[in-house]
Amino acid sequence: MKKVVLFTVLALLATATGFAQKGEGFKLSAGAELGIASGEFSQAYSLGLGASAQAEIPVQDKLSVVAYGGIVLYKGKSVGVAFNVKGASVIPVRVGVKYFLIDGLYGAFQTGLAFYNTYKNDNTSYAGAGFSFSPQAGYEFKTKSGKALDASVKYEVYSAALSALGFRLAYIF
Repeated sequence: MKKVVLFTVLALLATATGFAQKGEGFKLSAGAELGIASGEFSQAYSLGLGASAQAEIPVQDKLSVVAYGGIVLYKGKSVGVAFNVKGASVIPVRVGVKYFLIDGLYGAFQTGLAFYNTYKNDNTSYAGAGFSFSPQAGYEFKTKSGKALDASVKYEVYSAALSALGFRLAYIF
């Protein structure tokens, strides 16, 4: 399943690069992800680190459609003898919209799927997939070289029982 997701993300990026050659306004970003497990997910997992890529195609003056893919690895917790996990990996693949309110400040919403694996200390694992969505707020900082950095805060819902507060810092190409 991971190979299918990886192939899909790579195909999306290759297609997005083709769009970038044809029109202005297209953005491609890559960045670091930080996740803090919340709700039921926080009972077994704590902090997550990862990476992501995002393609944006403008459709109106302040509105863009977005395609997003990434991976976040969460550290597990040990609570007693029966509750002992190494960690979890989450691969969200989503599409959505991004709307700029004023000078770099934006709100966004993405929806799609999240593929996840959980790993226990006895070397057993569980894999699954679920509906995923993420409301977001962020700001794009312009650099002196004409490029930009994208900083965002978001609430990630990976499935019914998996959710996290997320942060992303990305470089826009």
